[in-house]
Amino acid sequence: MTCDGTNTNISIMEALGCKLLRLPLEKIQEYFSHPNDKDRVYFTSDACHMLKLARKIMSHCKQLLSEKGIIRWQYIRELYYLQSAIGLKGAGHSLLKNSGAKVEFIKIIDRIFDFLNSRSPYGKESKALLIKTTSST
Repeated sequence: MTCDGTNTNISIMEALGCKLLRLPLEKIQEYFSHPNDKDRVYFTSDACHMLKLARKIMSHCKQLLSEKGIIRWQYIRELYYLQSAIGLKGAGHSLLKNSGAKVEFIKIIDRIFDFLNSRSPYGKESKALLIKTTSST
C-alpha cells in the first residue's frame, strides 16, 4: 500500500497494525496482517509526497539542526535560483563549499528518494529493490 505520509494516513496504518513512529528504527514494523488471509500488507510512503513534505517543513521552519550544523532554507533557495538563472542542474556548487550540514541534508533527501523510488532489479545499494537481502543498505 502506497500513500503520502500525512498524519491521517500514518494514523490509519498504525490502527491497522503498522508500527511506524518508533525509535530505535529497528522497532518499526511497516506491515500489517490482512484480516482475511493473514498475509502481510506492506506500507510505504510515496517518494514525491514525502519529499514535498520535507521541503514544506524546511521552508516553514527556515532552518533545521543536524549533527553537522544548521541547514538553512535560504541557501537551498539561493542554490535553486542560481541553477535556474544559469540553466544548469548542479551549477551552484560554490554555495555548498564549507557547508557540511547542507550537503548532508541534500544527500539524505537524495538517498530517501532513491530508496522510496527503487524498482529496478538491477539497482545497487539504495537504488536496489527493497527485499530481505537489501534491507541493510
